Amino acid sequence: MKANSIILFLLIALSFFECGEDGYGSYDNDDQPNRNPGSFEVTISDITTTSATLNWTMAIDEDGDKITYDVEIAISPVELANSPTVTSQTSVQLKLANLRANQSYYGRVIAMDSKGGHSSTSFNFTTNK
Repeated sequence: MKANSIILFLLIALSFFECGEDGYGSYDNDDQPNRNPGSFEVTISDITTTSATLNWTMAIDEDGDKITYDVEIAISPVELANSPTVTSQTSVQLKLANLRANQSYYGRVIAMDSKGGHSSTSFNFTTNK
């Protein structure tokens, strides 16, 4: 009788240790730190006197989080912190218009995942005369 009680106790105890948080033997990865989106490349095409097109490769998020892109652009690298920002882009292309002729522009594309992770790539170009 005592041996049966010990075996029953061990079986019940093991069943608690076998089950994950969801009760089915697996654990949720929410306790894992969020990883930032991976690196990506930015290219500039179709540069005219008043416009240009930014293109970038998709950033890959190893956690599978949804990624959006912010684009910052200014006429000097120092001004980027206070520059206008295009936010929450889901596409990997942005047409810039109403630019000044023969002007240098500096910017960065920021890939942000849904959990706050981010990575960025800088770019610069000069419009045509």
